[in-house]
Amino acid sequence: MKFYRRFVAIVTRATLVFSAALPITVSVAGGADPDQMGQPTAGKYTNRLIVKMKTPAKGVVMSASEGVQIAATMSAVAGRALSYSHETGVGAAILTTDTRMTLAEASRVAQRLLSQADVLYAEPDIRMFPALVPNDTLYATNQWALKAVAVGNYGINAPAAWDITTGSASVIVAVLDTGITAHSDLAGRTVPGYDFVSKIEIANDGDGRDGDPSDPGDWVTVAEDTTVGGFFAGCGASNSSWHGTHVSGTIGAVSNNNLGIAGVNWVSKIQPIRVLGKCGGFVSDIADAMIWASGGAVAGVANNPTPANVISMSLGGTAPCGATYQNAINGAISRGVLIVVAAGNEFGGTMGSTPANCRGVIAVSATDVNGARPTFSNYGPPATISAPGRTIISTLNTGTTSPVAAPAGSNYVNYSGTSMATPHVAGVASLMLSARPTLLPHHVAAMIRGTATAYPTAAPAEINCQIQRCGDGILNAAAAVAAAQACATPPSFGTPASISETCNGDLDGNGVVSPLTDGLLAIRMAMGLTGAALTGGALGACATRTTYAAIRAYMNRNCGTQYP
Repeated sequence: MKFYRRFVAIVTRATLVFSAALPITVSVAGGADPDQMGQPTAGKYTNRLIVKMKTPAKGVVMSASEGVQIAATMSAVAGRALSYSHETGVGAAILTTDTRMTLAEASRVAQRLLSQADVLYAEPDIRMFPALVPNDTLYATNQWALKAVAVGNYGINAPAAWDITTGSASVIVAVLDTGITAHSDLAGRTVPGYDFVSKIEIANDGDGRDGDPSDPGDWVTVAEDTTVGGFFAGCGASNSSWHGTHVSGTIGAVSNNNLGIAGVNWVSKIQPIRVLGKCGGFVSDIADAMIWASGGAVAGVANNPTPANVISMSLGGTAPCGATYQNAINGAISRGVLIVVAAGNEFGGTMGSTPANCRGVIAVSATDVNGARPTFSNYGPPATISAPGRTIISTLNTGTTSPVAAPAGSNYVNYSGTSMATPHVAGVASLMLSARPTLLPHHVAAMIRGTATAYPTAAPAEINCQIQRCGDGILNAAAAVAAAQACATPPSFGTPASISETCNGDLDGNGVVSPLTDGLLAIRMAMGLTGAALTGGALGACATRTTYAAIRAYMNRNCGTQYP
Protein backbone atom coordinates (compact mmCIF):
# COMPACT_ATOMS: atom_id res chain seq x y z
CA MET A 1 0.00 0.00 0.00
CA LYS A 2 1.54 3.22 -0.95
CA PHE A 3 1.45 5.90 1.62
CA TYR A 4 2.41 9.38 0.58
CA ARG A 5 3.43 12.08 2.93
CA ARG A 6 6.10 13.50 0.76
CA PHE A 7 4.56 16.90 0.20
CA VAL A 8 6.22 18.27 -2.75
CA ALA A 9 6.54 21.41 -0.64
CA ILE A 10 9.09 22.96 1.64
CA VAL A 11 8.61 25.88 3.99
CA THR A 12 10.22 27.90 6.73
CA ARG A 13 8.57 30.90 8.31
CA ALA A 14 9.18 34.47 9.41
CA THR A 15 5.98 36.29 10.26
CA LEU A 16 5.02 39.87 9.55
CA VAL A 17 1.70 41.69 9.67
CA PHE A 18 -0.03 42.72 6.47
CA SER A 19 -2.63 45.49 6.51
CA ALA A 20 -5.65 44.98 4.26
CA ALA A 21 -9.41 44.96 4.44
CA LEU A 22 -9.07 42.13 6.94
CA PRO A 23 -6.22 41.39 9.33
CA ILE A 24 -4.08 38.91 7.43
CA THR A 25 -0.78 37.39 8.43
CA VAL A 26 1.85 36.99 5.73
CA SER A 27 4.54 34.38 6.37
CA VAL A 28 7.54 34.50 4.09
CA ALA A 29 9.98 31.64 3.70
CA GLY A 30 13.50 32.31 4.92
CA GLY A 31 16.32 30.91 6.98
CA ALA A 32 16.91 27.22 6.34
CA ASP A 33 17.73 25.97 2.87
CA PRO A 34 14.34 25.03 1.36
CA ASP A 35 15.94 22.38 -0.83
CA GLN A 36 16.72 20.12 2.11
CA MET A 37 13.85 17.69 1.94
CA GLY A 38 13.40 13.97 1.79
CA GLN A 39 10.73 11.33 2.12
CA PRO A 40 9.77 10.40 5.71
CA THR A 41 11.06 7.05 6.93
CA ALA A 42 7.45 5.91 7.33
CA GLY A 43 7.12 5.90 3.54
CA LYS A 44 9.46 2.92 3.35
CA TYR A 45 6.95 0.65 5.10
CA THR A 46 3.36 -0.48 4.77
CA ASN A 47 0.98 -2.95 6.37
CA ARG A 48 -1.57 -2.90 3.54
CA LEU A 49 -1.99 -4.75 0.26
CA ILE A 50 -4.36 -4.09 -2.65
CA VAL A 51 -5.74 -7.35 -4.05
CA LYS A 52 -8.15 -7.46 -7.00
CA MET A 53 -9.79 -10.78 -7.69
CA LYS A 54 -10.98 -11.79 -11.15
CA THR A 55 -14.42 -12.26 -9.62
CA PRO A 56 -16.68 -10.58 -8.66
CA ALA A 57 -16.84 -8.53 -11.82
CA LYS A 58 -16.31 -4.79 -11.83
CA GLY A 59 -19.33 -2.98 -10.44
CA VAL A 60 -20.40 -5.85 -8.18
CA VAL A 61 -20.05 -4.78 -4.56
CA MET A 62 -18.06 -7.19 -2.40
CA SER A 63 -19.76 -8.26 0.81
CA ALA A 64 -17.86 -8.10 4.09
CA SER A 65 -18.01 -11.88 4.38
CA GLU A 66 -16.48 -12.24 0.92
CA GLY A 67 -13.71 -9.89 1.95
CA VAL A 68 -13.02 -11.91 5.09
CA GLN A 69 -12.90 -15.09 3.00
CA ILE A 70 -10.43 -13.51 0.57
CA ALA A 71 -8.23 -12.52 3.51
CA ALA A 72 -8.33 -16.05 4.91
CA THR A 73 -7.46 -17.61 1.56
CA MET A 74 -4.69 -15.13 0.83
CA SER A 75 -3.22 -15.53 4.33
CA ALA A 76 -2.31 -19.11 3.53
CA VAL A 77 -0.64 -18.02 0.30
CA ALA A 78 1.14 -15.05 1.88
CA GLY A 79 2.51 -17.04 4.79
CA ARG A 80 1.28 -14.41 7.25
CA ALA A 81 -2.05 -13.36 8.74
CA LEU A 82 -4.04 -10.94 6.60
CA SER A 83 -7.20 -9.12 7.65
CA TYR A 84 -9.86 -7.58 5.43
CA SER A 85 -10.18 -3.80 5.81
CA HIS A 86 -12.46 -2.52 3.07
CA GLU A 87 -13.20 -2.51 -0.65
CA THR A 88 -11.88 0.08 -3.08
CA GLY A 89 -13.98 1.81 -5.68
CA VAL A 90 -13.05 -0.74 -8.35
CA GLY A 91 -13.78 -3.77 -6.18
CA ALA A 92 -10.28 -4.55 -4.91
CA ALA A 93 -9.83 -5.77 -1.34
CA ILE A 94 -7.58 -3.89 1.08
CA LEU A 95 -5.83 -6.51 3.21
CA THR A 96 -3.78 -5.56 6.25
CA THR A 97 -1.08 -7.21 8.35
CA ASP A 98 -0.55 -6.87 12.09
CA THR A 99 3.01 -5.62 11.62
CA ARG A 100 4.42 -3.32 9.01
CA MET A 101 6.55 -4.60 6.14
CA THR A 102 9.26 -2.92 4.13
CA LEU A 103 8.10 -2.12 0.62
CA ALA A 104 10.38 -4.86 -0.68
CA GLU A 105 8.79 -7.39 1.69
CA ALA A 106 5.31 -6.21 0.74
CA SER A 107 6.16 -6.57 -2.95
CA ARG A 108 7.30 -10.15 -2.38
CA VAL A 109 4.06 -10.96 -0.57
CA ALA A 110 2.08 -9.36 -3.40
CA GLN A 111 3.94 -11.48 -5.94
CA ARG A 112 2.99 -14.62 -4.03
CA LEU A 113 -0.65 -13.58 -4.09
CA LEU A 114 -0.43 -12.77 -7.79
CA SER A 115 0.63 -16.35 -8.47
CA GLN A 116 -2.92 -17.46 -7.70
CA ALA A 117 -5.05 -18.03 -10.78
CA ASP A 118 -8.01 -16.07 -9.43
CA VAL A 119 -6.01 -12.91 -8.60
CA LEU A 120 -6.12 -10.18 -11.25
CA TYR A 121 -3.50 -7.99 -9.56
CA ALA A 122 -1.88 -7.55 -6.16
CA GLU A 123 0.42 -4.75 -5.00
CA PRO A 124 1.51 -2.93 -1.86
CA ASP A 125 -0.71 -0.04 -0.81
CA ILE A 126 2.08 2.44 -0.25
CA ARG A 127 2.02 5.88 1.32
CA MET A 128 1.95 9.04 -0.73
CA PHE A 129 3.12 12.38 0.69
CA PRO A 130 2.23 15.91 0.07
CA ALA A 131 3.99 17.37 -4.95
CA LEU A 132 -5.87 41.90 -17.02
CA VAL A 133 -3.53 42.64 -14.14
CA PRO A 134 -5.21 42.12 -10.79
CA ASN A 135 -5.16 44.59 -7.92
CA ASP A 136 -4.47 41.93 -5.27
CA THR A 137 -2.13 43.48 -2.73
CA LEU A 138 0.59 40.80 -2.83
CA TYR A 139 0.54 40.35 -6.60
CA ALA A 140 2.97 43.10 -7.53
CA THR A 141 5.61 42.30 -4.92
CA ASN A 142 5.31 38.57 -4.28
CA GLN A 143 3.80 36.68 -7.23
CA TRP A 144 6.76 36.52 -9.60
CA ALA A 145 5.47 33.19 -10.88
CA LEU A 146 2.45 34.73 -12.61
CA LYS A 147 4.29 37.51 -14.43
CA ALA A 148 5.64 37.65 -17.95
CA VAL A 149 9.04 36.27 -18.86
CA ALA A 150 11.78 38.86 -18.48
CA VAL A 151 15.43 38.90 -17.52
CA GLY A 152 15.57 37.30 -14.09
CA ASN A 153 11.86 36.42 -14.03
CA TYR A 154 10.74 33.20 -15.70
CA GLY A 155 7.04 33.45 -14.86
CA ILE A 156 4.09 31.99 -16.76
CA ASN A 157 2.75 35.29 -18.21
CA ALA A 158 -0.71 34.93 -16.70
CA PRO A 159 -1.81 38.54 -17.43
CA ALA A 160 -1.79 37.93 -21.19
CA ALA A 161 -3.80 34.74 -20.63
CA TRP A 162 -6.31 36.70 -18.53
CA ASP A 163 -6.79 39.05 -21.48
CA ILE A 164 -8.28 36.01 -23.25
CA THR A 165 -10.19 34.47 -20.34
CA THR A 166 -10.18 34.55 -16.57
CA GLY A 167 -12.03 31.25 -16.39
CA SER A 168 -15.46 29.70 -16.79
CA ALA A 169 -17.96 28.69 -14.12
CA SER A 170 -18.55 25.44 -15.99
CA VAL A 171 -14.97 24.24 -15.45
CA ILE A 172 -14.00 22.52 -12.18
CA VAL A 173 -10.55 21.67 -10.85
CA ALA A 174 -10.39 18.86 -8.29
CA VAL A 175 -7.56 19.26 -5.78
CA LEU A 176 -6.62 15.88 -4.28
CA ASP A 177 -4.68 16.87 -1.18
CA THR A 178 -5.02 17.44 2.58
CA GLY A 179 -8.39 19.12 2.20
CA ILE A 180 -9.04 22.82 2.64
CA THR A 181 -9.46 25.38 5.40
CA ALA A 182 -11.64 28.48 5.47
CA HIS A 183 -9.73 31.46 4.10
CA SER A 184 -10.72 35.02 3.24
CA ASP A 185 -9.13 34.69 -0.21
CA LEU A 186 -10.90 31.39 -0.99
CA ALA A 187 -14.43 32.39 0.01
CA GLY A 188 -16.96 31.24 -2.57
CA ARG A 189 -14.36 29.48 -4.70
CA THR A 190 -15.30 25.85 -4.05
CA VAL A 191 -17.94 23.25 -4.85
CA PRO A 192 -18.65 20.36 -2.46
CA GLY A 193 -15.93 17.73 -2.32
CA TYR A 194 -15.30 14.60 -0.25
CA ASP A 195 -12.98 13.10 2.35
CA PHE A 196 -11.55 9.80 1.06
CA VAL A 197 -9.12 9.16 3.93
CA SER A 198 -10.23 5.75 5.19
CA LYS A 199 -7.80 5.21 8.08
CA ILE A 200 -9.05 7.00 11.20
CA GLU A 201 -5.55 7.65 12.57
CA ILE A 202 -4.53 9.38 9.35
CA ALA A 203 -7.85 11.20 8.98
CA ASN A 204 -7.38 12.92 12.35
CA ASP A 205 -11.03 13.98 12.35
CA GLY A 206 -12.54 11.17 14.38
CA ASP A 207 -13.88 9.10 11.49
CA GLY A 208 -12.99 7.71 8.10
CA ARG A 209 -14.53 8.63 4.78
CA ASP A 210 -17.24 11.28 4.80
CA GLY A 211 -18.57 14.23 2.85
CA ASP A 212 -16.48 16.86 4.64
CA PRO A 213 -13.13 17.65 2.95
CA SER A 214 -12.13 20.21 5.60
CA ASP A 215 -8.51 19.93 6.71
CA PRO A 216 -8.38 19.25 10.49
CA GLY A 217 -4.57 19.50 10.50
CA ASP A 218 -1.82 16.96 9.85
CA TRP A 219 0.61 17.79 12.64
CA VAL A 220 2.81 15.04 14.07
CA THR A 221 4.25 15.42 17.56
CA VAL A 222 7.78 14.49 18.58
CA ALA A 223 6.35 11.75 20.80
CA GLU A 224 4.35 10.27 17.91
CA ASP A 225 7.37 10.38 15.62
CA THR A 226 9.75 8.74 18.10
CA THR A 227 7.49 6.08 19.66
CA VAL A 228 8.99 2.79 18.53
CA GLY A 229 6.35 0.74 16.75
CA GLY A 230 3.85 3.59 16.87
CA PHE A 231 1.60 4.33 13.92
CA PHE A 232 3.37 7.63 13.22
CA ALA A 233 6.91 6.44 13.95
CA GLY A 234 9.30 7.83 11.36
CA CYS A 235 6.79 10.32 9.97
CA GLY A 236 8.82 13.31 11.11
CA ALA A 237 7.54 15.77 13.70
CA SER A 238 5.94 18.84 12.13
CA ASN A 239 3.23 21.44 12.47
CA SER A 240 0.17 21.22 10.25
CA SER A 241 1.07 21.97 6.65
CA TRP A 242 -2.30 23.19 5.28
CA HIS A 243 -0.89 21.93 2.02
CA GLY A 244 -4.23 21.62 0.22
CA THR A 245 -5.13 25.19 1.11
CA HIS A 246 -1.85 26.44 -0.37
CA VAL A 247 -2.34 24.48 -3.60
CA SER A 248 -5.95 25.66 -3.89
CA GLY A 249 -4.92 29.29 -3.55
CA THR A 250 -2.48 29.03 -6.44
CA ILE A 251 -5.19 27.61 -8.67
CA GLY A 252 -8.09 29.81 -7.69
CA ALA A 253 -7.68 32.40 -4.95
CA VAL A 254 -10.24 35.18 -5.28
CA SER A 255 -8.66 37.66 -7.70
CA ASN A 256 -8.95 41.34 -8.41
CA ASN A 257 -10.43 41.85 -4.93
CA ASN A 258 -7.76 44.15 -3.52
CA LEU A 259 -6.74 41.43 -1.09
CA GLY A 260 -3.85 39.00 -0.84
CA ILE A 261 -2.94 37.04 -3.94
CA ALA A 262 -4.36 36.31 -7.38
CA GLY A 263 -5.21 32.78 -8.43
CA VAL A 264 -4.39 31.50 -11.91
CA ASN A 265 -8.12 31.02 -12.59
CA TRP A 266 -10.49 33.70 -11.28
CA VAL A 267 -13.82 32.07 -12.08
CA SER A 268 -13.71 28.26 -12.27
CA LYS A 269 -14.45 26.38 -9.08
CA ILE A 270 -12.18 24.23 -6.93
CA GLN A 271 -13.38 20.85 -5.67
CA PRO A 272 -11.42 19.96 -2.52
CA ILE A 273 -10.99 16.21 -2.14
CA ARG A 274 -9.15 15.01 0.92
CA VAL A 275 -6.77 12.09 0.37
CA LEU A 276 -3.89 13.01 2.70
CA GLY A 277 -3.80 13.39 6.47
CA LYS A 278 -1.32 12.80 9.26
CA CYS A 279 1.76 11.24 7.67
CA GLY A 280 0.29 11.14 4.19
CA GLY A 281 -2.25 8.87 2.57
CA PHE A 282 -2.69 5.56 0.79
CA VAL A 283 -2.75 4.85 -2.93
CA SER A 284 -6.04 2.99 -2.59
CA ASP A 285 -7.76 6.10 -1.20
CA ILE A 286 -6.16 8.38 -3.79
CA ALA A 287 -7.21 6.10 -6.65
CA ASP A 288 -10.81 6.04 -5.40
CA ALA A 289 -10.73 9.83 -5.18
CA MET A 290 -9.53 10.07 -8.79
CA ILE A 291 -12.38 7.84 -9.90
CA TRP A 292 -14.96 9.88 -7.97
CA ALA A 293 -13.54 13.25 -9.02
CA SER A 294 -13.75 12.30 -12.69
CA GLY A 295 -17.35 11.12 -12.49
CA GLY A 296 -16.78 7.41 -11.93
CA ALA A 297 -18.59 5.24 -9.40
CA VAL A 298 -17.02 4.37 -6.04
CA ALA A 299 -18.66 1.74 -3.85
CA GLY A 300 -20.29 3.25 -0.77
CA VAL A 301 -19.99 6.85 -1.99
CA ALA A 302 -22.72 8.84 -3.74
CA ASN A 303 -21.75 9.89 -7.26
CA ASN A 304 -20.07 13.25 -7.71
CA PRO A 305 -22.73 15.78 -8.78
CA THR A 306 -20.09 18.12 -10.21
CA PRO A 307 -17.33 16.02 -11.82
CA ALA A 308 -14.03 17.76 -12.44
CA ASN A 309 -12.47 18.68 -15.76
CA VAL A 310 -8.94 18.79 -14.31
CA ILE A 311 -7.44 16.83 -11.41
CA SER A 312 -4.48 18.39 -9.58
CA MET A 313 -2.33 16.07 -7.46
CA SER A 314 0.61 17.63 -5.62
CA LEU A 315 1.66 14.37 -4.04
CA GLY A 316 3.76 11.32 -4.69
CA GLY A 317 5.82 8.43 -3.45
CA THR A 318 8.84 6.44 -4.55
CA ALA A 319 7.59 3.36 -6.38
CA PRO A 320 6.68 2.06 -9.83
CA CYS A 321 3.23 2.94 -11.15
CA GLY A 322 0.98 0.08 -10.05
CA ALA A 323 -2.26 -1.22 -11.54
CA THR A 324 -4.39 0.58 -8.95
CA TYR A 325 -3.07 3.97 -10.00
CA GLN A 326 -2.92 3.27 -13.72
CA ASN A 327 -6.45 1.89 -13.86
CA ALA A 328 -7.81 4.95 -12.05
CA ILE A 329 -5.88 7.27 -14.37
CA ASN A 330 -7.06 5.43 -17.47
CA GLY A 331 -10.65 5.68 -16.30
CA ALA A 332 -10.40 9.39 -15.59
CA ILE A 333 -8.84 10.12 -18.97
CA SER A 334 -11.52 8.05 -20.71
CA ARG A 335 -14.07 10.34 -19.06
CA GLY A 336 -12.28 13.35 -20.54
CA VAL A 337 -10.46 14.50 -17.41
CA LEU A 338 -6.91 15.86 -17.48
CA ILE A 339 -4.59 14.74 -14.66
CA VAL A 340 -1.72 16.97 -13.50
CA VAL A 341 0.75 15.57 -10.94
CA ALA A 342 3.95 16.63 -9.21
CA ALA A 343 7.19 15.17 -10.59
CA GLY A 344 8.52 14.76 -7.05
CA ASN A 345 11.16 16.22 -4.75
CA GLU A 346 13.71 13.43 -4.56
CA PHE A 347 16.59 15.37 -6.12
CA GLY A 348 16.64 12.81 -8.94
CA GLY A 349 14.79 11.12 -11.79
CA THR A 350 11.05 11.47 -12.26
CA MET A 351 10.82 7.82 -13.34
CA GLY A 352 11.12 6.75 -9.70
CA SER A 353 8.20 8.89 -8.49
CA THR A 354 4.58 7.77 -8.70
CA PRO A 355 2.03 8.76 -9.95
CA ALA A 356 4.31 10.99 -12.06
CA ASN A 357 5.64 7.82 -13.73
CA CYS A 358 2.16 6.64 -14.74
CA ARG A 359 1.01 6.83 -18.36
CA GLY A 360 -1.26 9.65 -19.44
CA VAL A 361 -0.53 12.25 -16.75
CA ILE A 362 1.15 15.64 -17.05
CA ALA A 363 4.15 15.38 -14.70
CA VAL A 364 5.39 18.77 -13.52
CA SER A 365 8.95 19.67 -12.53
CA ALA A 366 9.82 22.92 -10.74
CA THR A 367 11.79 25.95 -11.88
CA ASP A 368 12.88 29.06 -10.00
CA VAL A 369 12.71 32.75 -10.86
CA ASN A 370 15.79 32.39 -13.09
CA GLY A 371 14.33 29.48 -15.04
CA ALA A 372 16.71 26.96 -13.46
CA ARG A 373 15.78 23.72 -11.72
CA PRO A 374 15.85 23.90 -7.91
CA THR A 375 17.99 21.01 -6.72
CA PHE A 376 15.05 19.35 -4.94
CA SER A 377 13.02 18.95 -8.14
CA ASN A 378 12.97 15.66 -10.00
CA TYR A 379 13.85 15.81 -13.68
CA GLY A 380 14.15 13.65 -16.77
CA PRO A 381 11.53 11.45 -18.43
CA PRO A 382 8.62 11.24 -17.91
CA ALA A 383 8.55 14.90 -16.76
CA THR A 384 6.23 16.73 -19.16
CA ILE A 385 6.62 20.41 -18.35
CA SER A 386 8.14 22.72 -15.74
CA ALA A 387 6.45 25.53 -13.84
CA PRO A 388 7.39 27.96 -11.07
CA GLY A 389 7.92 25.98 -7.88
CA ARG A 390 10.29 27.91 -5.66
CA THR A 391 9.24 30.64 -3.23
CA ILE A 392 5.58 30.48 -4.23
CA ILE A 393 3.27 32.52 -2.02
CA SER A 394 -0.28 31.28 -1.48
CA THR A 395 -3.10 30.92 1.00
CA LEU A 396 -2.50 29.18 4.34
CA ASN A 397 -3.86 28.92 7.88
CA THR A 398 -2.19 30.36 10.97
CA GLY A 399 -2.87 27.28 13.12
CA THR A 400 0.10 25.13 14.10
CA THR A 401 -2.11 22.11 14.83
CA SER A 402 -5.87 22.61 14.38
CA PRO A 403 -7.11 25.30 11.99
CA VAL A 404 -7.91 28.82 13.15
CA ALA A 405 -11.21 30.17 11.82
CA ALA A 406 -11.22 32.87 9.15
CA PRO A 407 -10.56 35.74 8.95
CA ALA A 408 -8.11 35.54 11.86
CA GLY A 409 -6.70 32.26 10.54
CA SER A 410 -6.13 33.54 6.99
CA ASN A 411 -2.52 34.13 6.00
CA TYR A 412 -0.09 33.74 3.12
CA VAL A 413 3.11 31.69 3.12
CA ASN A 414 5.91 30.96 0.66
CA TYR A 415 6.28 27.24 -0.07
CA SER A 416 8.68 25.56 -2.48
CA GLY A 417 8.40 22.22 -4.28
CA THR A 418 6.94 20.51 -7.30
CA SER A 419 3.72 20.63 -5.28
CA MET A 420 3.73 24.35 -5.95
CA ALA A 421 4.56 23.97 -9.64
CA THR A 422 1.68 21.54 -10.25
CA PRO A 423 -1.26 23.88 -9.50
CA HIS A 424 0.13 26.47 -11.92
CA VAL A 425 -0.25 23.89 -14.70
CA ALA A 426 -3.66 22.73 -13.46
CA GLY A 427 -4.83 26.34 -13.32
CA VAL A 428 -3.65 27.09 -16.85
CA ALA A 429 -5.29 23.89 -18.12
CA SER A 430 -8.56 25.10 -16.60
CA LEU A 431 -8.17 28.43 -18.42
CA MET A 432 -7.60 26.54 -21.68
CA LEU A 433 -10.77 24.53 -21.13
CA SER A 434 -12.59 27.75 -20.32
CA ALA A 435 -11.49 29.14 -23.69
CA ARG A 436 -12.34 25.92 -25.47
CA PRO A 437 -14.46 23.37 -23.55
CA THR A 438 -14.25 20.69 -26.27
CA LEU A 439 -10.52 20.10 -25.84
CA LEU A 440 -9.65 16.56 -24.80
CA PRO A 441 -6.89 15.74 -22.29
CA HIS A 442 -4.31 14.90 -24.93
CA HIS A 443 -5.08 18.14 -26.78
CA VAL A 444 -4.46 20.18 -23.64
CA ALA A 445 -1.24 18.31 -22.89
CA ALA A 446 0.07 18.78 -26.43
CA MET A 447 -0.69 22.50 -26.39
CA ILE A 448 0.94 23.03 -23.01
CA ARG A 449 4.07 21.26 -24.21
CA GLY A 450 4.11 22.88 -27.62
CA THR A 451 3.78 26.45 -26.33
CA ALA A 452 6.28 26.23 -23.46
CA THR A 453 8.96 28.86 -22.90
CA ALA A 454 12.44 27.57 -23.72
CA TYR A 455 14.76 26.96 -20.78
CA PRO A 456 17.56 29.48 -20.33
CA THR A 457 21.03 28.27 -21.24
CA ALA A 458 22.96 30.21 -18.61
CA ALA A 459 22.21 28.02 -15.59
CA PRO A 460 24.95 25.76 -14.17
CA ALA A 461 24.93 22.28 -15.70
CA GLU A 462 23.63 20.52 -12.59
CA ILE A 463 20.44 22.64 -12.56
CA ASN A 464 20.18 23.45 -16.27
CA CYS A 465 17.02 22.00 -17.78
CA GLN A 466 18.57 22.28 -21.24
CA ILE A 467 20.96 19.56 -20.06
CA GLN A 468 18.96 17.64 -17.45
CA ARG A 469 15.58 17.71 -19.14
CA CYS A 470 12.72 18.90 -16.94
CA GLY A 471 10.04 18.53 -19.60
CA ASP A 472 9.51 20.44 -22.83
CA GLY A 473 9.97 23.89 -21.31
CA ILE A 474 8.51 26.30 -18.75
CA LEU A 475 4.74 26.74 -18.65
CA ASN A 476 3.56 29.68 -20.77
CA ALA A 477 -0.01 30.51 -19.80
CA ALA A 478 -0.53 33.15 -22.46
CA ALA A 479 0.63 30.98 -25.34
CA ALA A 480 -1.22 27.89 -24.12
CA VAL A 481 -4.53 29.70 -23.67
CA ALA A 482 -4.10 31.44 -27.03
CA ALA A 483 -3.54 28.05 -28.66
CA ALA A 484 -6.71 26.74 -27.06
CA GLN A 485 -8.70 29.75 -28.20
CA ALA A 486 -7.37 29.43 -31.76
CA CYS A 487 -8.83 25.94 -31.92
CA ALA A 488 -12.32 27.14 -30.99
CA THR A 489 -13.71 25.93 -34.33
CA PRO A 490 -12.72 22.37 -35.30
CA PRO A 491 -11.24 22.20 -38.80
CA SER A 492 -13.47 21.04 -41.63
CA PHE A 493 -12.01 18.35 -43.87
CA GLY A 494 -13.56 17.57 -47.23
CA THR A 495 -13.49 14.28 -49.12
CA PRO A 496 -10.38 13.78 -51.27
CA ALA A 497 -10.98 14.28 -54.97
CA SER A 498 -9.55 10.86 -55.72
CA ILE A 499 -8.93 8.05 -53.27
CA SER A 500 -6.70 6.48 -55.93
CA GLU A 501 -4.07 9.10 -55.15
CA THR A 502 -2.03 6.77 -53.03
CA CYS A 503 0.29 9.18 -51.30
CA ASN A 504 -1.46 12.50 -51.92
CA GLY A 505 -4.96 13.79 -51.34
CA ASP A 506 -7.25 16.75 -51.36
CA LEU A 507 -7.44 17.58 -47.66
CA ASP A 508 -10.08 20.32 -47.71
CA GLY A 509 -12.03 19.37 -50.84
CA ASN A 510 -10.83 22.34 -52.91
CA GLY A 511 -9.29 20.21 -55.65
CA VAL A 512 -5.72 21.03 -54.64
CA VAL A 513 -3.46 18.16 -53.69
CA SER A 514 -2.25 18.58 -50.13
CA PRO A 515 1.22 17.65 -48.84
CA LEU A 516 2.00 14.01 -48.24
CA THR A 517 1.06 13.80 -44.56
CA ASP A 518 -2.14 15.80 -44.95
CA GLY A 519 -3.16 13.72 -47.93
CA LEU A 520 -2.76 10.48 -46.05
CA LEU A 521 -4.88 11.86 -43.26
CA ALA A 522 -7.59 12.82 -45.70
CA ILE A 523 -7.56 9.38 -47.30
CA ARG A 524 -7.90 7.64 -43.96
CA MET A 525 -10.67 9.96 -42.85
CA ALA A 526 -12.58 9.49 -46.10
CA MET A 527 -12.32 5.70 -45.86
CA GLY A 528 -13.22 5.67 -42.17
CA LEU A 529 -10.23 3.54 -41.34
CA THR A 530 -8.77 2.94 -37.88
CA GLY A 531 -6.13 0.56 -36.63
CA ALA A 532 -2.42 0.17 -36.10
CA ALA A 533 -1.19 -0.01 -39.69
CA LEU A 534 -1.90 1.14 -43.21
CA THR A 535 -2.92 -1.87 -45.25
CA GLY A 536 -4.65 -2.68 -48.50
CA GLY A 537 -5.92 -0.87 -51.58
CA ALA A 538 -4.86 2.67 -52.27
CA LEU A 539 -3.02 2.88 -48.96
CA GLY A 540 -0.69 -0.02 -49.57
CA ALA A 541 1.97 2.02 -51.34
CA CYS A 542 2.24 4.35 -48.37
CA ALA A 543 2.39 1.71 -45.68
CA THR A 544 6.15 1.42 -45.63
CA ARG A 545 6.71 5.16 -45.44
CA THR A 546 4.11 6.42 -42.95
CA THR A 547 2.80 4.66 -39.86
CA TYR A 548 -0.68 5.10 -38.50
CA ALA A 549 0.87 6.35 -35.25
CA ALA A 550 2.41 9.26 -37.13
CA ILE A 551 -0.87 10.04 -38.85
CA ARG A 552 -2.78 9.88 -35.59
CA ALA A 553 -0.27 12.13 -33.86
CA TYR A 554 -0.52 14.70 -36.65
CA MET A 555 -4.31 14.66 -36.65
CA ASN A 556 -4.64 14.87 -32.90
CA ARG A 557 -2.30 17.85 -32.78
CA ASN A 558 -4.78 19.67 -35.00
CA CYS A 559 -7.74 20.46 -32.80
CA GLY A 560 -11.14 18.89 -32.88
CA THR A 561 -10.54 15.20 -33.55
CA GLN A 562 -9.43 12.16 -31.65
CA TYR A 563 -8.44 9.10 -33.62
CA PRO A 564 -7.74 5.82 -31.78
